[in-house]
Amino acid sequence: MFKVGDKWITEKDIRRIKEDKDNYDLFEGEHWEVFKYDTIARLKLGFQVTDEGFFTNMMNGKLVSTGVNAESFFISENILGECTDTYTTLTLSEMPELTSETNQAFIDEMSYDIGFHDMLLESANRQSAIGWAAVKTRLVDDEIEIELLDNEHIFIIPQSDNRNKIDYILYAYKIEEETSNKKTVTLVTEEHYVDKIIYVNYLIENDTVKAIIPQTADGTHPERYYEDNYSWEENTTGYRLIQILNNTKSDGILADTDYTDTAVSSQREYAIRGTQTAISMDKTLNPTLQAPEGLFTKNPATGKMEANIVGKAIPTAEGDKEVKYVEYNGNYDIIMEYKKTLRSDIYREMGVAPIVFEIGSGVTIPSGSAMRKALFRTIAETKKKQTQMSTLINNVLNIAYSLKYNAELGRVGIKWHDIMPLDALEMAQIVNTRTGNKPTMAQIEGIMVLDGKTEEQARQSINEINNNIKDVGGVNANG
Repeated sequence: MFKVGDKWITEKDIRRIKEDKDNYDLFEGEHWEVFKYDTIARLKLGFQVTDEGFFTNMMNGKLVSTGVNAESFFISENILGECTDTYTTLTLSEMPELTSETNQAFIDEMSYDIGFHDMLLESANRQSAIGWAAVKTRLVDDEIEIELLDNEHIFIIPQSDNRNKIDYILYAYKIEEETSNKKTVTLVTEEHYVDKIIYVNYLIENDTVKAIIPQTADGTHPERYYEDNYSWEENTTGYRLIQILNNTKSDGILADTDYTDTAVSSQREYAIRGTQTAISMDKTLNPTLQAPEGLFTKNPATGKMEANIVGKAIPTAEGDKEVKYVEYNGNYDIIMEYKKTLRSDIYREMGVAPIVFEIGSGVTIPSGSAMRKALFRTIAETKKKQTQMSTLINNVLNIAYSLKYNAELGRVGIKWHDIMPLDALEMAQIVNTRTGNKPTMAQIEGIMVLDGKTEEQARQSINEINNNIKDVGGVNANG
């Protein structure tokens, strides 16, 4: 619990929340929100731009805004988001096969729950973009409710004697109310321990605790018991709030995002170069006029020659009477090659093979085996994410079952589908090679290998084949 006078949030947490938001904005393609001031700073090297990104022209000795903002030229392909989408798709394009020796009906119900699948998909997105996600499971009116919480509301509190171990997970959010021209801010908190949850509400001002709000039992939460007038507790068996981590940091508490500093800087450079190119092309399509000096007058304030078309004309050389356009050479080929390099840098940092985005664009791939080799690192990274996702699925289902049935579910069997399966022709060729092209493989084994079925499913297929043959008066599948 916080004490009166405590700051409820640290500067480190504030920085972490901003980094998390920036990374999620990058995933969603909101690059201007993240790169705005970096882009403006670079544009100032070659253009007259205000701190907020508005282009300006000189008029009567003063810089006057044109009303055009750099954001209107901002161009950025969402390469980081594409890579995260790739991992999420490879990981969860279809639900894994879930099994339970305790209650298969419960598992099947959860497996086909669209809300559960959507939660896992978004968890995978945050796992890649932010580095972690947090899921809270509870029972509401005898119905399981699984909620993916916003990362900005989650704080991991380490043990005092071991900073690499979690003491508890704090879920905290603010409620703001205005009454009689007075604004009050309530901080609602849940301290999630392995064996209990402590609920406390605070009155805060400028992120400082001003008072602990008294609580009384009103019958709405019979599962909670009240230790004092300020907090109440609920006993649990294990955490109700579960994390899914990406690449765990050295402190063992939080995890690193897939968006490394190198990947983000390359995405930023890609966006800035795209914006500069757009502005340059705009100048090419709407060029500056070069006119005789007689059309200009000297501005007494600046001493510069100005034409009636401010910012659109510059004087020709002395004696030159021809009106002409100024030609710009933007070296677009060099810029495009540079952007290709930046794109490759991002793919390499993210561990995604470029061939993923070339499928269907005329690129010929000789075989499924060749594809697997090209995607070796991508598949390896995906399998690692599937392992982490398995932990989340198992934990969430166990919590849900415990809440609903007050019993233990036990380990959930999780079988992931092959990320890049061989095609039927390749499988048949492998089987023929192993048997020396001789009929030495049992039919049941062949069906299991080629169709990916269990032995029971394979036997059922053989029986169906025999029944079909009998219907047409043929010879059965066994001879």
